[in-house]
Amino acid sequence: MSRQAFAVHGWMKAMLKMSVVFGLSSIASIVVFIHLFGFPGIAVGLVLNGILGGMIYFIVAMRRLDISWKRLGAGLWRSFVGTVVMAGLLNLLGFGWFDSHPGFSNLGLALQLTEMVAIGAISYVSSILVLWWISGRPDGPERDLLDYLRRVMIARKGGHA
Repeated sequence: MSRQAFAVHGWMKAMLKMSVVFGLSSIASIVVFIHLFGFPGIAVGLVLNGILGGMIYFIVAMRRLDISWKRLGAGLWRSFVGTVVMAGLLNLLGFGWFDSHPGFSNLGLALQLTEMVAIGAISYVSSILVLWWISGRPDGPERDLLDYLRRVMIARKGGHA
């Protein structure tokens, strides 16, 4: 997302500088990690460089857009809590990562996946909507979604949004 913010705002000079730095650091990390780990070191170096590059883009974009950590946290906390609620519920119900279930057919696994996705989606959406409501219904993606749904419903009834 940070790269897109740079592109949308036309910060091409900054993007070019950062791309050159990340390109050179990718080459350096490949050289170092291939020496340490052999051929898999290429992947290790590129992943670490990608993580570092993403973090740097993110921090620079926040500074250029004048977004504080407090403001960012205020906008994201409901999503984090919703994710924890969803994962906790799925874990509590016994769903999670597993290698395989020999007794399950492909259809059985597909049905279980469908059930897990439905439970996860319902728990996530309901928890962030409850948290949004408790927080005093602040402006944010929840408000945007409800406003959009309201416009769609009015348009379907033949009214004006």
